[in-house]
Amino acid sequence: MTGNPLIHLAIGGHNIPFEICPSKGRRVQLRYHAADQRFQVRIPGGKWDDKVEAFIRSQETWVLGNFQAIRSDHQRQEAWWQETLGGKLSLRGFAYELRIETARQSSFSLHDQLIVIKGPAEADPRQLVEAALFTYARKVLPLLVSHQASLTSTSVRSVVVKRQLRSKWGSASSLGNINLNWLLILLPEDQIRYLIIHELMHLREMNHSDRFWKWVHHFEPDYERLDASLKHWGWVFGLF
Repeated sequence: MTGNPLIHLAIGGHNIPFEICPSKGRRVQLRYHAADQRFQVRIPGGKWDDKVEAFIRSQETWVLGNFQAIRSDHQRQEAWWQETLGGKLSLRGFAYELRIETARQSSFSLHDQLIVIKGPAEADPRQLVEAALFTYARKVLPLLVSHQASLTSTSVRSVVVKRQLRSKWGSASSLGNINLNWLLILLPEDQIRYLIIHELMHLREMNHSDRFWKWVHHFEPDYERLDASLKHWGWVFGLF
């Protein structure tokens, strides 16, 4: 959370919170921030007034559509947690039995069809799961990048697995660095591969030009379907 103030408005029978974000721009902007499951109102100077409220209300259809998406995402997240804490966890599209055991030291181990997460008895199980999966992501994702870099003859300077990529899966820099969102490990393997190839191709073309997409297509012919299917995974951003 950013600590920015919230304004609640009754819209369509719902009490909807809006985060007030000061802006250096000239116009009021309304955004839906999927990672934090809330709306952001970017206001020049950050001052709320009747004109700002009127602008938001003029966008009622858009607001209610995204508000329903927030509720749907929340339901998916709760279902994921119920399943995970109930002993079932999917990583990279593969289903595992999950056991959370008590131990002095926290640890994560993955076997053929079993994942074991250990931690202190007083620890919050959700925090144990988050810490274990982040550890796993930091180990596995750079290896997957290295593998695809070899297959695509792409030179990579560094790979950093981050928590801070709140609403995007990855980024690349002209210096040859790739940043990946650790939540990638919750996606199916083919989508992980596509997203890694996507960032690798940005090391050749730092844009989304036709040449960029030709490179992506060369190494991932099914990229259009995979890219479109990512919209069904936006709820993952709000899991932790």
